[in-house]
Amino acid sequence: MHFEGVVSGWNILEPPSSNHQWSLLENLPIVQVNFGVHPFFKVSIEDGNITLSEGELGLPDEQLYYYHREHPIIIAYKELIRDVHNSLKASTNSEAESFVDNLFGFERRIVAAMKTARQKGSVTKIFRLYDVKTRAHSLPIDTTIQNMFSNYRIDDDTPIKVKDLELIHQISVVATSTEPKILNDFVMWTLVRRFLPLMSHKIRSSLENFQRKLYGNQYNNMPWHFCTQLTYEWMRFGIESLQQNPQLIVVDSSKLKRDELDEQLSYEEHLNKDQQNFNDDFIRMIFYHLRDTFRYAISSASWIDSKFSDFVNYRLSSIRLQLGIPHNILRNHNYVQQYYHEFIINEINFMRNIEQHWNIEKKILGSLLKGNMTEENRIVFEMFSTSRNVDNRKVKYLKDLNLVIVDREILREPYYHYKYPLPVNFARIGTDLASILLEAAFEIGEEYKEILFMENQYTAQEDDILFKNTLEGDALKCISEFYSIDNVTFSTPIGIRKNLFSSITSVNIANRALGSLTAKIDKEPAQFDAALIKELNMNKRQNGLMKYGYEEIFSLTYMQKHCAIISDEYKNVKVFAEGKLPERQMFDIVWKNVPVLSDSFDCSSDIKLCTNIL
Repeated sequence: MHFEGVVSGWNILEPPSSNHQWSLLENLPIVQVNFGVHPFFKVSIEDGNITLSEGELGLPDEQLYYYHREHPIIIAYKELIRDVHNSLKASTNSEAESFVDNLFGFERRIVAAMKTARQKGSVTKIFRLYDVKTRAHSLPIDTTIQNMFSNYRIDDDTPIKVKDLELIHQISVVATSTEPKILNDFVMWTLVRRFLPLMSHKIRSSLENFQRKLYGNQYNNMPWHFCTQLTYEWMRFGIESLQQNPQLIVVDSSKLKRDELDEQLSYEEHLNKDQQNFNDDFIRMIFYHLRDTFRYAISSASWIDSKFSDFVNYRLSSIRLQLGIPHNILRNHNYVQQYYHEFIINEINFMRNIEQHWNIEKKILGSLLKGNMTEENRIVFEMFSTSRNVDNRKVKYLKDLNLVIVDREILREPYYHYKYPLPVNFARIGTDLASILLEAAFEIGEEYKEILFMENQYTAQEDDILFKNTLEGDALKCISEFYSIDNVTFSTPIGIRKNLFSSITSVNIANRALGSLTAKIDKEPAQFDAALIKELNMNKRQNGLMKYGYEEIFSLTYMQKHCAIISDEYKNVKVFAEGKLPERQMFDIVWKNVPVLSDSFDCSSDIKLCTNIL
């Protein structure tokens, strides 16, 4: 890999001359704009707004920086930094150790500043760019935004959605009080981390050792793993398009035999064949039945304000579902070709491919900012963008379109098929969809709060009746607010506690929807497609499951999600490395707080019921 010339004056490769002081204000925008890495702060687009949040660190969670210095993860992380330094610069051991200590110490200072800011309880707000850059004057936020969206008018009055302005301010204070050499090292270390899998064997081995300590990996990745993973990330839209419409595959028809040509289906025939399998029809039936069950649960919840529940239910009544790539795009033979038209592979300097690919992502982000992206293009972007600014989950809710999109990757066997027993599909894809409906309700709730605020009807006291606050009140008492690792006590991240609430709520809703749907099919079968009902009534399952009813199969299938074998060391780190509870703990909490699961097998347990659960 060649880093020389990317950013001027990196002191590892080219120590700054005595008459030229390295400038964070000049060089940070280059790294952010050209390569899409985010030291100090991150610029993205959310709901059509330029959005500012905290930047990247070397460890995946802030809490990991509080581990003692002899912890295996900390030792492995420092070894990785040291090996990278030594591979790029011939130096003494003392110089390498100084580099490691200064860099790690600086990252810890940033974490401490972020912790201080969060204690003040700041919230997401819209500010003028002038106010943001004034509050964080040592960071080139305005220059970065102006260069990233150079085709758009950006000035002091441009609205910026800031996740936590106090946090950005505290990071700016840290930058102000730090010497340029350390700022230089931190910015370039953030850039270099993107390319570690492409560097020397020694660095790759060090990286794998760090990942082993962090994620509990038992085996080293083979050399081809990075290449295949990168191809999957960058070319997944093309791969998925060909899977969903094989007619997009370009072949030399002169070399095909006549019978081979006859066997090829037109796209319309391919669609009809898929529709005959009922997969799409069945998933839509599950989704909208879940939607109706969820709306009823909200309107029946005594702790939710009636005006609020009416607002949420009104929006949910018109929510739409998109399965995979839109058909109009799949019919367009030129779309995929144009999608990759500007991406030309550089076989000599792979770093330029990263830069070029990010330029394409920036162009798309600019379209989101301007608001001129068609709905179909937006769906493709949300499903297949490789930008780390974008939520890449397989099931997502787009608030501005009031649309749930589902990637076809999870609509295939072995995860989903319409011929699977009904409770299996509800326990798998059904709980995924119920969870996204809950997320949609949260986002609609924020919209409701914004409307009240603009109408001067919102007060802090009204927070208690807003739906989102059930996540911050009694519902979160299901899980301890603290988490102990190696005799060190941490506060359990709020995101994990919210995910737990979502898991308990979604399994409740999915099970309730399963029961009401089966009752409706039995009572009013004429309302459903006769061929589909015939398939559902065939009750196909393995012999060992024949003795179980719907509730037992639902419980067994759902709890499989929380069955995993991990090392004792990793189960204590998972909460920070992945933002998830260890599966055993998750299993126990969900089992005890969703009575239908334990009741289905007459298991006695000391049930601790969460309150305010739909």
